[in-house]
Formats: sequence, C-alpha cells, structure tokens
Amino acid sequence: MKLLLIGSFSPPVNGVAMANEALLKGLSQKHVPQRINFSYPRLQSDLGRITMGKLVWYLSRYIHSYRILLSSCIYMTPGQTFAGLMKYAPFLLLSKISGKRTIVHIHGDHLWREYEGQTGIRKRLLRKMLSSFDHGIVLSESLRRNLSPFLPKDRIHVVENFVAEDLYDDISERTISSKKSTRLQILFLSNLIREKGILDLLQALKLLKEKGIVFQPKIAGSIEPSIKAEVKTMLEPLEGLAFYLGPAFDKDKTKLLSEANVFVFPSYYPMEGQPISVIEAMAFGNIILTTDHAGIKDIFVPGKNGFFIPKKDPKGLAEKLIETGNDLRGLTPMMRENHRMAGERFREKRFVDQIDDLIKTCRT
Repeated sequence: MKLLLIGSFSPPVNGVAMANEALLKGLSQKHVPQRINFSYPRLQSDLGRITMGKLVWYLSRYIHSYRILLSSCIYMTPGQTFAGLMKYAPFLLLSKISGKRTIVHIHGDHLWREYEGQTGIRKRLLRKMLSSFDHGIVLSESLRRNLSPFLPKDRIHVVENFVAEDLYDDISERTISSKKSTRLQILFLSNLIREKGILDLLQALKLLKEKGIVFQPKIAGSIEPSIKAEVKTMLEPLEGLAFYLGPAFDKDKTKLLSEANVFVFPSYYPMEGQPISVIEAMAFGNIILTTDHAGIKDIFVPGKNGFFIPKKDPKGLAEKLIETGNDLRGLTPMMRENHRMAGERFREKRFVDQIDDLIKTCRT
C-alpha cells in the first residue's frame, strides 16, 4: 500500500519526530511509505506563533501536496495549537477531495484545552477539521479526551510510545545489575525547555550542594534559545559537579542512560503527552522522578516505577532526591521492575504493528 506520513521529522529531535521516523522505517518493510516533513528545523519556544521565517518554510512544504494523490492512506501528526492544526488543513482538504482515508495522531494533552479555549469561527473550524479524519490515535487512555469531541469512541485508538529497538539492544541484565547504588547518578535527558523543568532541577541541585549531598548530575539535550543565558548562569555554581553535555545520540545516549540511576523529568510542558525519554530511562533500569502530568500517569505507578514530584517546586524536588539517594540499595527491585516493564510493554515493533493494523483499514 502507498502511504504518506505528514508531520515532524528531525531536526529538531523530539518525541514526535522520533516516533515518525520509527514508523517510516517500520512501515517500509510492508508498504511503500513517503513523507512530507512539516517540522520547522529549529527548536521553538514560541509554539503557535507564525513568524515570517516559519511562514516561508511551511509554504514551501505545500509544494509536495501532490504526493497525496499518489497515496492510499494519509497519516498526519499535527500540532496542538490552532495555528499548528490549521497549517495541516490544506493537506486534509486535498485528502478528502481525492477520497483518501486519513488518520490523525495526537502526541500530547493540550488539544482539548485549545479547543475549549476557542470561540466562534475558530472553534467551528477546529471541529470541522478534526471531525473529518477517519481515525484518530492518542498515546494513552487518559488522553482520549483530546479527540473525543470530534470522533466517536470506536474511531479513537490508543497506541503507547516505545523504546527504539536499536537502543533496547544495548541493554542487558548486566546494565541493570552494574548500576551504582552508592550515590545519586542523576540524569536529565530531554530538550532543555523551561516547561520541561530544567531550571527547577538546576535550582534543586544547588540546594543539594548546599546541604553537602554527594551526587553527580548529567544534563543532555538542545537548549531552548530563550533560556540559554539563564541555564548557563545557573550551572556556574555547580561547576565541577553538574555537566551539560549538549544533545546526546546513539552510543552517547546509551552511555548516559546506563550510568545513571535516577532519571529526573519535572515537566509541566503544555504539549506533553507520553514522554519517550521517561520510557527509555525505565528501560535502562533507572528510578524515575517525574510529575503527575499529561499521560505520564498512564505509564507510571508511584512507588513501583519511581516517585511523583511536585511541579515548579525545586525544594520539593531536592527533598525527594535526598530521600531517594538515602535508599538507593533498597530501590534496586524498582530498577529491575522498570527494565522488565519497558521490555514487555514499550517496544518499537509493537508501536509500528498497532498503527499498521489501523492503516490496513484504509483498504476498506
């Protein structure tokens, strides 16, 4: 079957781009997929705002719309703001005019808020657009609310995120059993965006240093331009303790996940869905400290996989890090449970196969 995937691909690296690239690779074994890369190639802190640079970029993408006419099934991963959705409207309109089957995949938990916050013609446009898709996909059960105003229940499907197979191949039982439990080996591995909680973590690490706690934190990911200077300033008091390593891929990423024992993800990011970084950290047997935010609660049980931490609360995060550090040896079973759970539930092949099953309905 000829498929067309329209959405984000790297750069920049983010969860949606990783998922789309894995899907493109996996479906290539069974179908003839093509893509239209609709990802603005720089990390953005102004989500939902249209600048001249973005406008020129997105207009250039519409040149590839002819690929819709050559495909049987159109799969889209639009944004969750009004502008982020409307820029996909020309693709959807051409798909419907040409009689193509369409699937929308929402990678987050902001769409329902965006819809409720609209009025008048903007709200009607969102409803008309999203109701036009044949099927919709969300990342977990609690995220169904993002499509329930637009599609009937039997056309909304849950497909959970995954750990990439090549990353999982680097994990062994030895990886888990060799993790050090004598001191905190803290890892933050995500784009450094304010709402991902990076500044809260840096403030918490400063508090740990002031208390004389022994720890080693490593931070990796691309920095949001608007907080670059702030991150640099907050790292200065942690010089020699905290290391910012830039974006990490492949073997570098494996090394970071293998050496850590506590993964910290204090996110309150509005577009958050089901973070791949959290699932990856679980697969490598790390204790997870994260917030009760978006779809995280659907893949995370406090006391079993790690612990919830309060949002925007560096002091509370510092206290939980101290508590965790004092019981690292006792939490070894938690590390093994995370590795086991990720291996059984969050595999790339399962992600691709579930979406492939839905794509097969395009034949009917």
